[in-house]
Amino acid sequence: MKLNVITRCTRLDYIEEVKKSIFQNSKFEIKWWLVFDTRGLKDIDADFLSSLNSVNCQTFFYKGDDGDFGHQLINKIIDKIDDGFVYVLDDDNIIHDDFYDNLYESITKNPEKRGFIFSQIVGGRDFTGLDIRVGSPENTRVQH
Repeated sequence: MKLNVITRCTRLDYIEEVKKSIFQNSKFEIKWWLVFDTRGLKDIDADFLSSLNSVNCQTFFYKGDDGDFGHQLINKIIDKIDDGFVYVLDDDNIIHDDFYDNLYESITKNPEKRGFIFSQIVGGRDFTGLDIRVGSPENTRVQH
């Protein structure tokens, strides 16, 4: 089963940890679509770029628009994907330990479904101020 993980990168502080978390699974064939937003990110470590050769990673270098939060960059990548599920992972988050198991179970128990929404623990550290961002239809619009 294929899972495409898209990460828009505007900061490199945690990206090595993000990479490690993405590829620690046995349930999915992972393809990591790593989009460097060159609007603010100018200096990328050559050793890190070289390390991406050891995993199934496709890199892109696009300049994002001010105030867009990278949505147009993510959409460019989605247009390139022709199979599998898609998961968007921020450059300062890691895959939860149970995520792959829960996603695999959801897919196999609901093969007719085309998408899934999961709640996210944010611990009050993002713009919402919430402890848990509840995955529900009313919470699945841009910037919400």
